[in-house]
Amino acid sequence: MPRCLRCVPLFLLLLLTACLEFDAQEITFRHDPDKDRIDALVVYRGLFVEGGGNKEPLPKALADLDAAMRDGVFCFWCNWPFKVDPVHDDGPGTALLPHYEIETGGLFTDPKGILCGYQFVRIREAKAFLQKVETLLEVAVQTAAATTFEDRGRAHKFDADSRDLLREFLRSGEKLLVV
Repeated sequence: MPRCLRCVPLFLLLLLTACLEFDAQEITFRHDPDKDRIDALVVYRGLFVEGGGNKEPLPKALADLDAAMRDGVFCFWCNWPFKVDPVHDDGPGTALLPHYEIETGGLFTDPKGILCGYQFVRIREAKAFLQKVETLLEVAVQTAAATTFEDRGRAHKFDADSRDLLREFLRSGEKLLVV
């Protein structure tokens, strides 16, 4: 691949606006039941700066990167709703923080010249962690079903059939999250 094309992702970081994002993510999990832990290798592919109204986009994107490197901020799926900030989280996810160990790797370019980064995430006391996640999911789903919730500027409400099915599922004792 020509050298000039390898610089495209970095060039995009300099030109685009708002915050640091990624095009794709690969997560490899390993569950070790004997040690009661889950290890995850999180690879972020195609790092870029998302468009937005920020007049100083590069400093914001670099601040996002600094926070990830310094504080161990990591994301499962995308920045929302599964962004974990072990230092500044003051929401319901605070109950999960004692279970995390985060080792932030560096940046690299893949064979196609795409800017990437990686982290190692270890979850200690996995059984207790998963029970807490299950509880948080149940509360979030029940809250969403009982109210109107907003996603990307649009209001959503569960219909009566969906609320009934959810209630029936939760009463059955089945889990939303299974390892």
